[in-house]
Amino acid sequence: MKINKIILSTWLLVIAMFIYIEARIPAEKTEEDYELAVPMGRMQNYMDKLYFSGSAKNWALSSFYLHEIEEQIEEIAHSDIIENEADISLLAKTLLDQIDLFEEEITKKNQDVFIHEYTNLMGKCNDCHIASKHEYIKIKIPSKSMFENQDFN
Repeated sequence: MKINKIILSTWLLVIAMFIYIEARIPAEKTEEDYELAVPMGRMQNYMDKLYFSGSAKNWALSSFYLHEIEEQIEEIAHSDIIENEADISLLAKTLLDQIDLFEEEITKKNQDVFIHEYTNLMGKCNDCHIASKHEYIKIKIPSKSMFENQDFN
């Protein structure tokens, strides 16, 4: 009887370990279950904040938001997303060079250069939307921040 309890306890422990380990392993993302709108929405928020922080010449904050945009692009680039016969992940990878250039330009702390690079990045985003047959999604320079409760100075 005691041996049966030990065997049962051992099996329960093994099962519990497998359940724990399985829960800790992230599931692979497939194009069917990957919601591209989530990182795109984050990027839209970060693009807004990037623009207003750069307009306020807050270069540290601008660098922060550009890095956040880069993280979202990297997530998409590494997720093997194909949508409407367009390789979204490959298109995202092409944005990484633009981000690297932008990061370098922010260090110059020049607002005209910042606006130029922001416009270039925004244009690359729109080029990607066109290539992926989402030409109806057009990113533009914001006129008013969505985040009125944040000081960008």
